[in-house]
Amino acid sequence: MFDTVPGKGTIARCSKGYLGLILSEHPIAITYLDGSSVIAWTGVHLSGSKLGDTWSSCNPTVVGKLVDEHKATYLSMQHGRIFIASLPHHEEKSVVQ
Repeated sequence: MFDTVPGKGTIARCSKGYLGLILSEHPIAITYLDGSSVIAWTGVHLSGSKLGDTWSSCNPTVVGKLVDEHKATYLSMQHGRIFIASLPHHEEKSVVQ
């Protein structure tokens, strides 16, 4: 069983049900387009037409752990796939097709 505590490198659902990859080290203050402000985990969308867009959740439901949190350093999108790269080791892994 994996750890269900949100953190960098975890895959989670937001309150609207969208999957996201958490990239923040801890929850941060964000302001939505409607002007409301919250403290939330942030990352990128992993599903549908929102793939690669900014994602956030105040209370994410963790559904899995993608990589060691120290390796989730940046994302790039190439040919319809998201890649996570580890800068110290220059390793890239395809995570979503």
